[in-house]
Amino acid sequence: MAMAHGETREPAARDSRKSVGTRSVGTINALRRGLQMLETIGDAGRLRLTLIADRMQLNLSTAHHMVKTLHEFGYLVQDENREYRLSPRVFKLAASAWDADQLGHAAVSAVAELALVTGETSHVAVFDRGDAVIILSRIEGNGSANLVERVGAARGFHCTALGKVLMAYQPEEVQNHHLAGPLKVFTRKTVTNPNRLRDALRLAREQGYAMDDEEYTIGTRCIAAPVFNYSGMVAAAIAVHGNLWSITDQRIPELVRIVREKAAQLSAELGFMTAQSIATRQKPRKRRAGTRKSVRKVRKATR
Repeated sequence: MAMAHGETREPAARDSRKSVGTRSVGTINALRRGLQMLETIGDAGRLRLTLIADRMQLNLSTAHHMVKTLHEFGYLVQDENREYRLSPRVFKLAASAWDADQLGHAAVSAVAELALVTGETSHVAVFDRGDAVIILSRIEGNGSANLVERVGAARGFHCTALGKVLMAYQPEEVQNHHLAGPLKVFTRKTVTNPNRLRDALRLAREQGYAMDDEEYTIGTRCIAAPVFNYSGMVAAAIAVHGNLWSITDQRIPELVRIVREKAAQLSAELGFMTAQSIATRQKPRKRRAGTRKSVRKVRKATR
């Protein structure tokens, strides 16, 4: 329709901009609630639709549409009990956020605390298929031994507590490759026999820690424990290292406990959940009487 003389479209333009702005705000709010939903489900382990709505203070219809969208995009999985949990796609995104440098930064506080509490030199290391063990972070304690390695230094797996712990959780073919040698002898206590080393790796996995008793350097001992990531894979190992007169036989149990505690704390920072914590999060909750009708209403929609 033609405009009369003096007419203007400015009000309509303003209305259009207002509409676009309203849609943008709505999109941001929807994104915010979607991320909050992922966090809510992630914190709980798994949840039914009614509990998701209850915890987020959403009406059931809104919660259902959000869950459906996240499910369609592959970020949520529904199990046989009609509970929703985070999908492997979320974990894939999480994995892309971690590299060796970032792990090193996350480990600094744990290593510093370990050195402060024990008075011994503390390390965090990761497994490398070429050199076996790479030191990421190292802080000396008050009574530390005179160590020559530096951050970024490589060690063999067979003669160090860090290496044994890291190798203990590698696939069998990787273990066999490294056990095939040649394995360098560093001291008279260095173990190079493949069968003895296999037993040592098995023991490290069973007891949750490993020791180096003068196998790398004469006059020193090391105690290491594994650090797990969100997927349950070993991401690193944390350890204390000191002189024989400091890490005595009588003190070993105490140091094992402290090292394992610090390893567990660092594992939790990387998103690792123990079987006990998973069982606690997934423990069925009593359903409130008022939710039964709501469940029946949405049962068909969520199938």
